[in-house]
Amino acid sequence: MSLKNTIDSYGLISKSFHWIMAFIIIANFILGFFLDDIPVGPYKLLAFGIHKSTGILVLGAIILRIVWKGFNQTPMILSSNRAFVILAKSLHHLFYLMFFVIPVSGWAYSSAAGRAVNFYGLFTLPDLVEKNQEQAKLFDNIHVYSVYFFLGMLVIHIFASLYHHFIQKDKTLRRMWFGNSN
Repeated sequence: MSLKNTIDSYGLISKSFHWIMAFIIIANFILGFFLDDIPVGPYKLLAFGIHKSTGILVLGAIILRIVWKGFNQTPMILSSNRAFVILAKSLHHLFYLMFFVIPVSGWAYSSAAGRAVNFYGLFTLPDLVEKNQEQAKLFDNIHVYSVYFFLGMLVIHIFASLYHHFIQKDKTLRRMWFGNSN
């Protein structure tokens, strides 16, 4: 398997970015959904710290992924349906936008709430905004509603992959998985 993409398939690095980020993002969403259920105390602080750090990790990873994408070709689109192609490209652009909006809004929320963002105990990020409870509420809402929007996009993405695999019977899904895509 090639490290770089080809006209027919994604390379090892693109596949790794896709699946590792998918795992990290889904795990962080699950953690985020249960944060309010954790009793106040050291475990809650730890869980919030992990959630915030992982959000910053996603932000860094998406920057690296965009840089990698800039040095790489994109495999050809297998669909001949113009509407599906436009929808797929739009959805992918929205994914990249959400990879920025969700962690940055969480970081801004923490800043506005007066809660520092510490990256896995290694260093503390600077505040994005001044402490302000009204802004904290706004950024919290942006963060939460962006997550719900993203999850809706994710469902569409998964169903589209399954549609390609089981209905269209093309190799769209196989070429993003590891191994031979034929």
